[in-house]
Amino acid sequence: ASAQGGAIASLSAGDKGLIISFCQFLSNEAQGDKSAGGGAIYLEYARVEVSKCDFQKCISNAGGAIYAKTQTGEFTFESCSFNENGMVAAEGGAIYLNCPKASIKDCNFKDNLGLLGGNIDLVPYSTTTSSPSQIVFDNCSFQFIEDSENSIYFDRESDKNSESTIIMKNSRIIHTFSSEEKFHFYELANI
Repeated sequence: ASAQGGAIASLSAGDKGLIISFCQFLSNEAQGDKSAGGGAIYLEYARVEVSKCDFQKCISNAGGAIYAKTQTGEFTFESCSFNENGMVAAEGGAIYLNCPKASIKDCNFKDNLGLLGGNIDLVPYSTTTSSPSQIVFDNCSFQFIEDSENSIYFDRESDKNSESTIIMKNSRIIHTFSSEEKFHFYELANI
């Protein structure tokens, strides 16, 4: 295991980007200091598509399964499953996502664990106020466990100079505990 991406670490995009399809990632780990990210995959690409992949029991400090960051590109996750990824102190039990545009479609998140986002730590990135970030969730299922404070953590503090948009279509968030004190969706913002 390395500090960045337990199975795959990609730090440059090229013109065509990267496509990862029909893969299974089991018990991958990115270990090291606090900057360790992407238990299975660490991405810093302009354009990345991840489809029909299964992520189970992957761990790291940021993005139990996937750490994805770009300032100009777009990430697409489609028909993937994320089960039992992350750890108690993780930022994004399944995914740490920092980008201006992303599409997450037909994905299932179950029993992932993270302090900031049991399933996803969403850090929108916008280069200007005229091009705000947009994150779309379509037909996704989010189930999170009691040890996570929230299912999706939206860190708006890092994007306070623009108007980010999060769109959730045909998606559901399910909690597996009885406490009403937990948040399903948490937004950090300066008001």
